[in-house]
Amino acid sequence: MQKPFTTTNNLDFLQSNGVDADIFRFKVGTCHGLYYQTKEAVCLLAVMNNKKGNGHFTDVLEWFEFSAKRQGLYFDVVDVMNMRLRKHLMDKQGFVAIGRDHLRKKV
Repeated sequence: MQKPFTTTNNLDFLQSNGVDADIFRFKVGTCHGLYYQTKEAVCLLAVMNNKKGNGHFTDVLEWFEFSAKRQGLYFDVVDVMNMRLRKHLMDKQGFVAIGRDHLRKKV
């Protein structure tokens, strides 16, 4: 099956059942985490990169942006506790704060 688009590092998006019916696990390269979807947004809840500095987080963002755009939804990053990541997402990735720990991007 052909991928719908190609990310920076040409990584696939893998998904499995999550912690409950509404939260799903994902894996992109060395990154893995949790996400869910609402009527208005695709929401990235948690992400970990097992090998920092390899650019795989960029692919994670690209996959979620693609999914949100394809469905006509926002791309949200929720429960952001890492203030350095929050600043990066706002300054470099075009997210805006809609709460202290909730960021949103219109794609």
